Amino acid sequence: MLSNKDITVIVPVHKYDTEIADMLDNAIKSVPKDIKVIISTDDKFDMRTSTVKDKRVEWVANSTEDTCFQNLVNLGVKAVKTKWFSILEFDDVYTSNWFRNFEEYQEYNQEYNVFFPVVDLYDVKGLDDNYKFVGYGNEAPWAASFSESLGVIDEKSLDNFFDFYPTGAIFNKEVWDEVGGLKTNIKLTFWYEFMLRLIHLKGGNIYVVPKIGYVHGLGREGSLLEHYRKTIEKDESEFWFKTAKKESYFKEMRDVEFVPKKPVMAKD
Repeated sequence: MLSNKDITVIVPVHKYDTEIADMLDNAIKSVPKDIKVIISTDDKFDMRTSTVKDKRVEWVANSTEDTCFQNLVNLGVKAVKTKWFSILEFDDVYTSNWFRNFEEYQEYNQEYNVFFPVVDLYDVKGLDDNYKFVGYGNEAPWAASFSESLGVIDEKSLDNFFDFYPTGAIFNKEVWDEVGGLKTNIKLTFWYEFMLRLIHLKGGNIYVVPKIGYVHGLGREGSLLEHYRKTIEKDESEFWFKTAKKESYFKEMRDVEFVPKKPVMAKD
């Protein structure tokens, strides 16, 4: 059976303030003590100001101008030395049994290279303590006829369904490197594109462990998804989903650009 020492947790942090410090500390506390943590961040962030004093934490700084989420994840993955890794958002937490459940299910499902947890979803708008449970994430593959095999995310299931939560999942680093990381030139649907690419280039289906392993907040002001909700209109959203399907056949990033439709001028 695997040991926790075969897993690394990556936490992308794009900025740092008192509010984020509290969430980051809470997130790291949810990681088992024998698992190494890598915090990937913008090099403009002075790490000496951090309240994180955990000795197992390694900081890696981004030296490029691109501080998007995808780039910070890719930066963290480059520093991983273990066979497996997971990505933890600084405002989320793991459940206490997630890594133990992963080890048990991976032992009997070794043909899979990515293991998703079922996710508890909470509405965290307002950032008070009265978070509202709104449902589960990643549970759909355990519904009959959703995919070819029960509990598996495959090409059939991804064709028309894309509402998955990959943070909290555990990835095989070698396979991640073989298919390439997250594409920084794709907005909104970069995880969807990666999941499709994994299947197209590696034939690797994704297994959902039928246990709650991760707690994810929705609606936090300043989060990436909230930013997309406010800045991306329907026509652009449709463009990125179509682009994800098209680009998932290519490991390398190709030129993609959303060009807004010109408004139709009213006739006199």
